[in-house]
Amino acid sequence: MDTKKIYKTKEDFVELLNSEQYDFLRNKDIFPNGLMMVGLGGSYAYDTNKKELKVVMDESGNLIEEEPSDVDIRGIAFNTRENILFIKDFEIEQYEDEATDTTVYFFNKYAKLLYTCNPNILEIMGLSQEKIFFDSYAARFLRENAHHFLTRKVYYTFGRYAEDQLGRVQNALARDSMAQVEKEMHILKSVRRQMEQAMQNASRKLKIDEEFKVYIADSIKEDMDKEIVVDARFKAFPLRDFTAVLNSMLQTVKLYGKLNERNRKKSQEKLEKHCMHLVRLMKMGTEILSGKGIITSRKEAGDIDLLLKIRNGEIPISVVLTEIYPELSKELEYSFRNSVLPDETNYDNTKEIIMHINELTLKK
Repeated sequence: MDTKKIYKTKEDFVELLNSEQYDFLRNKDIFPNGLMMVGLGGSYAYDTNKKELKVVMDESGNLIEEEPSDVDIRGIAFNTRENILFIKDFEIEQYEDEATDTTVYFFNKYAKLLYTCNPNILEIMGLSQEKIFFDSYAARFLRENAHHFLTRKVYYTFGRYAEDQLGRVQNALARDSMAQVEKEMHILKSVRRQMEQAMQNASRKLKIDEEFKVYIADSIKEDMDKEIVVDARFKAFPLRDFTAVLNSMLQTVKLYGKLNERNRKKSQEKLEKHCMHLVRLMKMGTEILSGKGIITSRKEAGDIDLLLKIRNGEIPISVVLTEIYPELSKELEYSFRNSVLPDETNYDNTKEIIMHINELTLKK
């Protein structure tokens, strides 16, 4: 692969996928029943990829040509007979090739993630035909019926992914400008969102702020003025459900701890890219909740100019954080409260979709 090439046409990508480094896509040992669908992921899927390469200065002061956008490939593979007919413990979930930034999900795993409204999974369903390089009746059938999997969970999943991007930016800036209390307030917001999402799947709902309260109070630690604390007042709450709620909160706290260390080395360009994805995710979530469907291409969605201005630094990070993001948060919240989507998936409809595709696979 030409590491300095910008891919512009569908033919460019087809030629790339036909090259030797992508031979694994045609390997019957890996995909016994073949591929259902192969298309683009990442910036090329969103239309936010670099259109030309600039000359930049490296850390040593030398002028070099900047790196092009990575080519990410995403796909869905037909289940094997064993996946469909044998017990769950023997299920193959996905295949990843790190060298080419390729991830292919076996259908059973992909279907499970569809139920969760995972943004990375939904993006594949929203690809336009020009960004799909291998297709099948089963994949087209799935895309045509993807709306049956869409629920109000989108508010939590896209909101959480957006807040991950926000956390990356704010943690990177925090070493110089963000007070410790402000950081705790930001983490608290993410913790509460995670807690609410985990609570949706619990057999009994805790009354947040009554039975289970998470808030900021004075800290007894020398290196902290304030910190997140918990008050719990409940009885006979199922242990497994409580473990799920607690784990979701702990994972968020750990994530911000890791990001705070990792993002110390983030460049301005990286931060601007995070800001771009923050805005993209908020807009996609709002679109889905508003009944507009899954629009992966931001050119088709009409906000490509805004996103590119953010990525290229024409709109300052401070404006994104203090003006654009708060406004998008309001829009996402409004779309959630007034959403046309159901709270839960209609399992009768989605079950028939999944069974139809697996029945087709058994006939292959």
